[in-house]
Amino acid sequence: MANNMEPGYKSCVQFVPGTNGYGIVAVGFTGISYSSDRGNSWRELSKESFYTLRFQNDSIAYAAGKNRIAKIKFQ
Repeated sequence: MANNMEPGYKSCVQFVPGTNGYGIVAVGFTGISYSSDRGNSWRELSKESFYTLRFQNDSIAYAAGKNRIAKIKFQ
């Protein structure tokens, strides 16, 4: 996936709390992608595969995949 391209298929998409819908995180088999402009452009955060993502608050999220859990910090 190239930066600023659509992230392709993702199994879980979440709005980042406190961003008024501008921040979006998408996770899936192809990795983790982030958009700060409501999905108009994307940045790849990781190529590691995950199935789901849940936010603890507006700056910490947890992604889960096969035999793995990752903590993601947003600033």
